[in-house]
Amino acid sequence: MDGKPGGGTVTQDEFADFQSGKRRFYIFGRIDYTDAFGISRYTNFCLAVVPPGSTVNPELGIVRCPVHNDYN
Repeated sequence: MDGKPGGGTVTQDEFADFQSGKRRFYIFGRIDYTDAFGISRYTNFCLAVVPPGSTVNPELGIVRCPVHNDYN
């Protein structure tokens, strides 16, 4: 994949690496909004998609990244 927002096409080899636990896919972004008091706010988020049965989070398959998650 090219690492750009919107991603690219996942190859068979990349997906095989994901299934074997050698690779993770990430969902990341930023949300800008105005709260109920008229204050501009933001939330940055980053989540890792892990293969089913992963020891990290076997049921959900999504793990919050330890960094890149912040807000004001």
